[in-house]
Amino acid sequence: MNLTGFASPWWFVLLIVVAAVVVGYVLASRARRRRTMRFSNLALLERVAPSGKRWTRHVPSALLVVSLLLLTFALAGPTAEQKVPRNRATVMMVMDVSLSMEATDVEPSRLEAAQTAASEFAEG
Repeated sequence: MNLTGFASPWWFVLLIVVAAVVVGYVLASRARRRRTMRFSNLALLERVAPSGKRWTRHVPSALLVVSLLLLTFALAGPTAEQKVPRNRATVMMVMDVSLSMEATDVEPSRLEAAQTAASEFAEG
């Protein structure tokens, strides 16, 4: 994996935390299974234990891991470099039309001087 496309690749250290969450979940799941097998009354266990599908109990944990992975990549700040040809560059000209442009310190006014400069720039 190339880390030059990220603004702060040091955030990938948080992947260790994500791996620790996954390992902790697997260990907790195995411990839960061991504790269940110690249950002495199997008839009572069938009434107490959830009878739903087994994979659905893993959905919240999987969503947590995926969100932590997305957060880590977002914090690393992925960047992309795209070259734009010079002949296709876009130039935007913005004109200030507030009341301060009506001052007469530049002949005839700041607004008309800016318009003249803008038209000369556009022609050039």
